[in-house]
Amino acid sequence: MNVSSFIENLKGDDPIAELEIFNTYIEENKTATDVIYKFLHATKNCEEILDLLTVKQDAAELAAIFTALSHILLNIAGELSEFNSIGLHITQQILHNHDASMYKLLGPSNSDKNSKTVLRCLTGIVMLGGEAANKVLLTVDWKRVNISHVVNRQSLQDIRDVRAWCIYLFLAFLNVPDDPHCVLKFLKKKDLLSAIFPGLVWDPCERVINVLKVLQEKVLLNPNVSKTLKMNIFTPITSKPLLDLYDWMGPIGKMAEGNSVLEMDIQIVEDIQRERSQIKDMLQKFLLTLYSAKYGIVFTGNLQYGENNPNNMHIFNAVSMMKTPWENPEGRELISCVLGTCPDLLMTYLLSIKDVFSPSPTQAYINLVDMLVQIIEHQKPWKNMNTKGLEGVLALLLPQPLDHQLLQSLVESCYKTLRHSGLKLVLAILSKTKETIENILKNKSLSQQVKQQTQRELIEAVFKIQMTVDSIIHCWNIATGQEVPDIQTDENRMIQSETADPVPAIIELLTIVKVLTYYSELLPNQTLHKAINPLEMLQTARVLPCEDVNCVTNVKAKLELQVLCLGFLECSIYSEDLPTDSSLSMDGQIKQMDKDAIYQLICMYAQSKEEFVVNENESVMLSVADKCLDILSNFLVKVGLSFHYNSDIKIWLRCISSTGIVKLSIFLTQIIQKTVSSLSHYTDLLVELGTKHHLNTNNLGQIYSFMRELEAVEVVDNEDIAAHSISPPFSRLILAAVDLLGSYPDSEYIQYFSSVINDYLHSMSDPGFIADILLQNENILTSDLQDYLRCLFKEPKYRKDKYSSSIECVEKAGLSEILKYMFMSHNWSYVESLLLKGNKFKELMAKTDIDLIVSQLLLYLYLDSNTEKSGTKIVKKYIYIIKHMSTVLENDGAEQVIQIVLEHPYILANYKPFSSKKSPVTELAQEFIKLALEEHFKLAPKSCLYFEKIVKDIKIEVANVDTSVDFWNPLAPFILSKKSLVSYEAIEKLLVICLEAPSQTCSLDTLILELINLLIKSTSAKRKCATQSVQLMLARFLDWSKSSSHTATQERILKDLEKLLTLTLKVDVAFHLSPDEMKCLASAQPPCAALCCHLVRLHPPHGVVLAKYLKRHRTILPAQASLLAMLLEKEECLSTAEAALAKVADVIKMWALDMDGDDDDDDDTTGKLLALALKKGMIDENCMSKICCQLYEKVITKRQSPPKLLALIPVFYKLSEVGPILPKFDLPEEHIALLHICLKYIQSTYQKELRNTSQLMNVSKIINKILPKLDEHSLRSTLATNKLWPSFVKQVLRIGLGDQNLGPQLLHILSLLCEVLYKKESQRKLNEEKNILPVTTLYQLIIAHTQYLPLMFNKAKIWGRLKEQVIALQQTLVECEECVCREYHIPILLGAYEASMSAVDQRILKLLYTYERKGYMYSCQPVLWSDAAIAHFGVESSGFCLFKEPSPEQILGLLDMERLMQTCYTFDTRLSLEPIDVQKEDPSVYDMRFLIPLMLYLAEKNMPEIDYAEYGAVAIGFIAMTSHQRDVWGAGAAILRCMVEKMEKSSHQRLKLPWMWLVGVVSYALEGKQRRLPALTTHFLIRASQLLSQPRHPMYQPVLNYLFLKPAFKLYYVPELFEFFSSAHVQHNREHRSFLLTTLATGIRQILDYSICQRTFTSTLVISMLQAPSVDTKLRVQALEVIEAMVCIPLGAVELTANQNLLTVLPLVVLPGHTVIHKLDALRETASSIPILAAAVVKVLSALWSTLMHSITREDYSDKNHIDKPEDTVLESEDKVDKKRKFNETFPDYRKKSKKESIYFDSDTLKSSSEVLYTELNSETISSKTLEPRKKRLPSLFVHEFINCLTLLVPTILEYASPAVTGKHLWLIAQSVQYVDTVIEYSSKTRKLCAVAMAPEVIKQQIYDQINWDLLYNRLQEHLSSEDEVRLLGSKVKDMWNKWQSEPLNQHLQKEERTAAAEENREEEHQYLKQSVLTLLSTLGK
Repeated sequence: MNVSSFIENLKGDDPIAELEIFNTYIEENKTATDVIYKFLHATKNCEEILDLLTVKQDAAELAAIFTALSHILLNIAGELSEFNSIGLHITQQILHNHDASMYKLLGPSNSDKNSKTVLRCLTGIVMLGGEAANKVLLTVDWKRVNISHVVNRQSLQDIRDVRAWCIYLFLAFLNVPDDPHCVLKFLKKKDLLSAIFPGLVWDPCERVINVLKVLQEKVLLNPNVSKTLKMNIFTPITSKPLLDLYDWMGPIGKMAEGNSVLEMDIQIVEDIQRERSQIKDMLQKFLLTLYSAKYGIVFTGNLQYGENNPNNMHIFNAVSMMKTPWENPEGRELISCVLGTCPDLLMTYLLSIKDVFSPSPTQAYINLVDMLVQIIEHQKPWKNMNTKGLEGVLALLLPQPLDHQLLQSLVESCYKTLRHSGLKLVLAILSKTKETIENILKNKSLSQQVKQQTQRELIEAVFKIQMTVDSIIHCWNIATGQEVPDIQTDENRMIQSETADPVPAIIELLTIVKVLTYYSELLPNQTLHKAINPLEMLQTARVLPCEDVNCVTNVKAKLELQVLCLGFLECSIYSEDLPTDSSLSMDGQIKQMDKDAIYQLICMYAQSKEEFVVNENESVMLSVADKCLDILSNFLVKVGLSFHYNSDIKIWLRCISSTGIVKLSIFLTQIIQKTVSSLSHYTDLLVELGTKHHLNTNNLGQIYSFMRELEAVEVVDNEDIAAHSISPPFSRLILAAVDLLGSYPDSEYIQYFSSVINDYLHSMSDPGFIADILLQNENILTSDLQDYLRCLFKEPKYRKDKYSSSIECVEKAGLSEILKYMFMSHNWSYVESLLLKGNKFKELMAKTDIDLIVSQLLLYLYLDSNTEKSGTKIVKKYIYIIKHMSTVLENDGAEQVIQIVLEHPYILANYKPFSSKKSPVTELAQEFIKLALEEHFKLAPKSCLYFEKIVKDIKIEVANVDTSVDFWNPLAPFILSKKSLVSYEAIEKLLVICLEAPSQTCSLDTLILELINLLIKSTSAKRKCATQSVQLMLARFLDWSKSSSHTATQERILKDLEKLLTLTLKVDVAFHLSPDEMKCLASAQPPCAALCCHLVRLHPPHGVVLAKYLKRHRTILPAQASLLAMLLEKEECLSTAEAALAKVADVIKMWALDMDGDDDDDDDTTGKLLALALKKGMIDENCMSKICCQLYEKVITKRQSPPKLLALIPVFYKLSEVGPILPKFDLPEEHIALLHICLKYIQSTYQKELRNTSQLMNVSKIINKILPKLDEHSLRSTLATNKLWPSFVKQVLRIGLGDQNLGPQLLHILSLLCEVLYKKESQRKLNEEKNILPVTTLYQLIIAHTQYLPLMFNKAKIWGRLKEQVIALQQTLVECEECVCREYHIPILLGAYEASMSAVDQRILKLLYTYERKGYMYSCQPVLWSDAAIAHFGVESSGFCLFKEPSPEQILGLLDMERLMQTCYTFDTRLSLEPIDVQKEDPSVYDMRFLIPLMLYLAEKNMPEIDYAEYGAVAIGFIAMTSHQRDVWGAGAAILRCMVEKMEKSSHQRLKLPWMWLVGVVSYALEGKQRRLPALTTHFLIRASQLLSQPRHPMYQPVLNYLFLKPAFKLYYVPELFEFFSSAHVQHNREHRSFLLTTLATGIRQILDYSICQRTFTSTLVISMLQAPSVDTKLRVQALEVIEAMVCIPLGAVELTANQNLLTVLPLVVLPGHTVIHKLDALRETASSIPILAAAVVKVLSALWSTLMHSITREDYSDKNHIDKPEDTVLESEDKVDKKRKFNETFPDYRKKSKKESIYFDSDTLKSSSEVLYTELNSETISSKTLEPRKKRLPSLFVHEFINCLTLLVPTILEYASPAVTGKHLWLIAQSVQYVDTVIEYSSKTRKLCAVAMAPEVIKQQIYDQINWDLLYNRLQEHLSSEDEVRLLGSKVKDMWNKWQSEPLNQHLQKEERTAAAEENREEEHQYLKQSVLTLLSTLGK
């Protein structure tokens, strides 16, 4: 298509026809994008098409125009994004100039085709991005569009009909990529999104799934969409169409008659069902997310028992619309998940469907029970324990109407399906009960006593409604056909046919056994096993056939059933005494075997291995086999067959073949019975045989160990040896089998026995003994086994000939046979080619048992190593195979190989770590030890015996001087591994052995070095070397340091040994060092300054010896600089040290003048010596000048950064004291020169990478230090004439705006310098300087910086300091030169602003205020903030839009009402309206200095008056009138006046009257005077204003009745105090009290509020609630919050403590024995209330202590802007009494000095408090004459009582409170104990009796004894360092030394890593607790 001709034709006579051609071409051609691209290049903003809209067109012509525009817009939104500006222009024209055409086409009279074009065009506009989408939202009149009509215009012929494009439009809004707030604005448009929901049931499948996906991703999972907004969108009414999607029909279904698909074609029905299934899956995900707490609309909170969250009732209303949700699995899952997330709805929902609970054998009822089961499974009852107690837990475990009657009717029903459903319900309850108990036992906030009591009561309550064990066993008997079901009374009345799906017998039996299993676990002490015969159950389960062979479910169920039956057998009496009757004959035994438990176990083991191997149930099958094996093994151990030799029953079981399971199981059973019955006989026989063969055995075999054990046992005459725990040489089962086979030599038994013997031989280390016995009975062995035994032990020289003929059979044999062939023939080459080709070896390993193969190889290894000379070669081959096995096998298999090898006695016996000859066995052991320690840590204990052998051998080898011995490699794995089990004691012992060696070798030096390093890592306060070891190390160090030459390793040894000695040397060792030894240390090479310093600290007299040595022999610098610096700090050797310093003064000068020298730790110490030399005057003026000149030249002229910069800084300070010396050398004076150096250093070294952060930080501190010392004129002139300033500024700005570490500090320096440099009076002179950077340029550098906008819009806290300094720099520049301001800066600042009281926001507000004050805010108003301002003004787009005024709805939508209310409750009454300085930071609240002008701005706008009042205007107005500042008070009054004026103009008579009355009663109370409102009554008014819009709130009527029935509000009384406190309301009396307490807690802010409370004795009433029986925990906590508010006022703290006995009452609130609680709620109170109450009590005590400590020195306010209106006349008129009597009645007369008062609070304190109170009551004006700060003290008696109160609380706090509360409590104890010394010092002068009575040491000891330090140690163990652990353990450390010394080091090293990780993670609560504990220990002197 020719674009040029197209454009020309648009200007012709028939442009519409040309558009039609264009549209057709775009829709039919794939290259449409290219055409549109060329058109957009050729046109100017698409004016040719847009101009057509200016001409009057009919509907069809308009449709053609909009179609063309939609094509263009959609392509711009897609691939042609570079033309986005044209798209925005089209948007502007359509929405503002041609909107009438748009509304015309969308009208109902137009065709669907015409309407689609507009919707398509709007969709393209929205897809352009956030800016265009916002314009659509703000411009389009959706009411005029009539969206509900448009969205229902559906056509079955057109898949993209009007409804489809309407849906696409709405989804485009949700998918706007670059503006998340556009989504919020769209969602807030009421009834837009929800309009598409009703028709989804008829929409195509793909469209429905797309809608659900977008709703989930862009609405539910969108973190910016609040839960409240989601609630408004998904109401019960709007959710109904979504729930109907479970029965989705689609467009085809809509055409069906009666909307039924039954009459349709089968293929169509199948398609609908398939698509419906897809929709169900997506719908299920969506609804589960919608009804969740994290992303959905579910509200969670701590509710009391019986309470429902009202916000969740809409969820109940929604799901209640599903009539029978249990009939489909999706509905069951949805309901169960909803009730699991909203447990408060559980009882309500179940009661709503209780009518369908009547049992019926139908599938619908079975589905209902299944839903109940799922509901119970989704509950988490244990979460109710802390808030609702046991009742809340039981309410979720046994919800009504599930009771005993219902369960009984189900379980005892005659219908199988009903019985099974009842059993499933019982199972769900029991399973959830067990899970609940487990979680309660894990609850750390509950004491052990509470946990046990809860467990007992919970089980008791559950089993009250559960069925008895007999009923469950009756169900088992019915299921197995042993009994007939009974017909119940209800079932007799109406016999029904069972229509439910049948239940397989296996599933039914499995459910019954599961129920019985939970019975046995929850009731372990009951006689449950007496009623159960597990053997019969096991037999039934074993022979039970699967009803469907191919049914995997039934197979799994059978396996699980067998496992559970085995569990019963294991726990029952049958497993303790299995029958072992051997008196019957062979035939008789066979007949009785079915009743034998052993036989049943053996059969089940064999069957589980064979029967289910093809069904891929290996894990379940293995559990069955393992259970059988465990029961049999435990039985054999009980009857005297030791586990290792006799009870290796696995070999016997493993050899049972699948073809002879029954016969071989009988045979094995007979063997076991024979062995048990003849155990003593076989033991005697073994003793006899062992005595004969004892002399002919080696010391590795079992016969040798057996005889050694036998000799050591003391046997009484005629005592049975079998009773002793002796390990026989082989299993006595073999002897029993020999006897049985001798009397009954069956061929199958002989074959089985030979297979067992063949495997058993390989598991023995010396099987020759058993071979001799077996060969004496050849008739019971197969011929192959006989030949194998003869060749193996009797005739080994013939084995090659014997096995040469069997090569052909090897390839088909297993791995065991191949290895046997290799052993017999030594034909390794053939076996190697056979095993190592392809995956042959791995395949063979998969078919064999690893343990037997490895044991077989180790046996051959042992035999061949002792036979012939060539055995070494074949031994290496065996070892190669073992290593290859560990490599090929997976983790578990490799671990098994390593374990068997390391445990084998032959490997340990032949392990020779220090042999000069390489042994294959030793190499194998070392390699496997390394693997065990590095990769398979579970096997690390297997290496302990090898380490012990190494330690034993190294003692011998070290004494022999043999340089070829490698000492390091054998020990390397143990030392280098982080998981080594070697102890600190063992490492120390090893080091001592090595240090005692007569000579050193390279490998020994390496070992010593690594041992020292390991000791350095692990040495701590818990682990230190013994004194003898330290003395040996010190002696060796002295000997080695005398040598003149050392190797590199030896030098490292000396340095590391010095570190170790520094860590381990103690006072006693240092004390006994002689002067000669100290001189030797001083002359050591290399120097050991650190060790010398440590010795001086331990024993100061050594300092004199060292100082004399340094004076005589000169100090070696820089190595000994630290030693000399330390000696200069010691008074006893100061003069000598100064002489030594003078001797090296020239060296120090040379060091200082050498600018290019390296800087290291020693050089830092030399720098300290330089500072000391300067202080002592040892550096002359010329030298100092030279140093300064060289440094200045180095940094400024040569632009280099010397590493010694910081060390040379003191020279400038010292030189400046002498006078301005540097100007003589043409340099600035000293401080200016130093500033130049620092600035130049920062400018040259401050880079993005490779910078010294600590150095730069120190240089910054130097600048901050010297700036106050500089003259402003000199500083200004030197910076203005120096080229350094511009480069410094640019470098700091270039890097600093992206550096959160150094950036804040450097920007602060820049701000300070700019403040001096750009002062207004110096601007004219600066403009004349060429080097100065203009302030406008500097400001532009900040604004235009690439990191400026990202930094400003970054909400992360870590960037807060940097943002604050950037804003501060901008503020400085604006104040210096206002011409830098531009109005387009305002949107940026508003986008960064969050309207909070954070430091950043306060600085931004001040800057915005400055802009406004200077007149740079004439177009845009600062009424939007944060992301809303960014989106509204388009800050991040190409151009700003400053002239677009936001709507009031946009502004109000940004306000969070909860946050606004919190702002009102915490309002600072002394905050000025003008933002001048940064006030107290609190990011959680709004800034009132911003909100008050905002409300005044909104008052002038046309907005609904009710919205204005409800969205905080009234609350802000009232709270502003509590301010001391006149302007704030006036602004608040103005807001209220504006609200009243709006209401007066309103036509809503019913709505406006309450608001006008609310303000009116306050206005009448003020009586026309400017009087400050008390905070207490104001908070009541604010809460009342919030209730006006909540008529259903329980407090609506009582609060508003109080207001509406009074013409004037009483400002100086607590509103409705007695009415709410003594509320008699039946239902809401608790809410009345809670409202009162909440108002008091937030309203008592100042002494005036406290005085109002005391007029009605409020404190007495509140304290009485703390122990009232009718008060629950929540009210108690609120009462404590009120008391906390009272004690925050000094007078309140004094009165409540002195008169109300507060310190006596508080402990009684939380002590379990004194807490007054309901009898039924005792458990709940103990479990959940004490932690909450403890936290509240600690808050009260903390506030009390803080208030009294701050009141010791009082500083009053003085402000001319305070409201000066006396209020005493008001109080007098209300009380009708004179001022003196009023004061005495309201407050006790403290001037009357009673004996108690004079002791508790001194007269000065009370007098001062009374005076202050009198002043505060009579006038809000504070005198301009501020009181002199006066030091006071807290009375001794108060301090003593306060400590006693804290001490009483200690046990409860430690047991129940959280770490944060515990830490705060311990911190209070520490503070109070520290204050005791202050009290003692004061009282000793005036009241000596009080000083003696305090007894601080006694108090400290009492506190120390009262605290459970063990509990604190357990809670903090993971967060404590070793030193802290030692401090915390105190006297118990002595008992722990041996444990710490001998425990594996890996535990210590891993704990250090965990502690470091915890420090990094900063677990604040535990860190605070840790600091509090350590502070308390220090305070107590521990």
